[in-house]
Amino acid sequence: MNQKNMDFHQQKTIPATLAFHTNYSNGTDNLIDLSRAYNPIPAALSSSGTSKNAMENTSHDNNTSPNNNCHETAGVLDGMPEALLLKLGINPDKLEEIKHWSLSTLKCTKQLVLQHLGNGVRTIDLDLESRVQVLRDTKHKYTQLITLVRVFSSHLYHAKEAQNCLSELFGELAQKSPELQEEFSYNAETQKVISRNMESFIQALNFFVSNISTLVNKTIEDTLLTVKQYESIRLEFDAYRTEIENLTKLLKTKPVSEAKIAESTRQFNISKDKFDKIRNDLSIKLKFLDENRIKVVRKQLVLFHNAISAYYSGNNVAMDAVIKQFNIKAKLPNHQPLSWIEHFRS
Repeated sequence: MNQKNMDFHQQKTIPATLAFHTNYSNGTDNLIDLSRAYNPIPAALSSSGTSKNAMENTSHDNNTSPNNNCHETAGVLDGMPEALLLKLGINPDKLEEIKHWSLSTLKCTKQLVLQHLGNGVRTIDLDLESRVQVLRDTKHKYTQLITLVRVFSSHLYHAKEAQNCLSELFGELAQKSPELQEEFSYNAETQKVISRNMESFIQALNFFVSNISTLVNKTIEDTLLTVKQYESIRLEFDAYRTEIENLTKLLKTKPVSEAKIAESTRQFNISKDKFDKIRNDLSIKLKFLDENRIKVVRKQLVLFHNAISAYYSGNNVAMDAVIKQFNIKAKLPNHQPLSWIEHFRS
């Protein structure tokens, strides 16, 4: 291969728009499990009939090494005509899918091991990575906020139940103590009013928790699933990029077949297109999520402020206005929230 072609392949290995970073780590446990998470098993492997027959028909004696088994099996199956494969119960399309998955998984696993050992180069989009980290921190803080408000609501619920009992007891004592009937009646009515106001406040808190929980457990979680897809495709891109770089270095010492270079370049370009697409999709998703998060949380913070101000000032009219403003519906009377200990356990 002439110098012009070598320069072309070197240019295709590392996109200029990406930053690279070496990830040093001593942990190498569960690397195979991680690679499966990044490169899931295709449907062809889960179809028991085809895969089972293929493995049974291509088994060898126990003296043959596993690696040799794989290469010999692949060679035998590749050499078989399509009619014979169909006669043996092997779908050629599924066989090709299994081969592609196996090679891709092997390359991704190798790339993952190299990165954990500090010998692999990991592609990093610094701006995108920082936004993802901010999102993870935000989710953690919002989860803490939900837990604390639930604990607060649980305390108020039990206090409301105690005040209802006090109101009933004061009412009974007012009937049985004529000399203190007026004083007991005042206290009974006071506890009843406070309990009613507290019930409205608890409804506002539950509404706050419900909306923030939806934001965290559905909207943010959906974006984090896209982040996992991004990391999976990024690993595959790095694997093919590393292969191209190794082939470029190998060309300086010994010749490499044109077919191998062309196939590696094709796979690299496919993985690069997938990586660019998922990176752009994730960036857009993070932008829309941030706009939606600000809108939702701002509304809920206004609710929380107005409700807690109305409650502690004893302003029943203001509390009723908050309930009406945010269209908060009361829950069923038999609904009992978890205790604060159960909230922490959950």
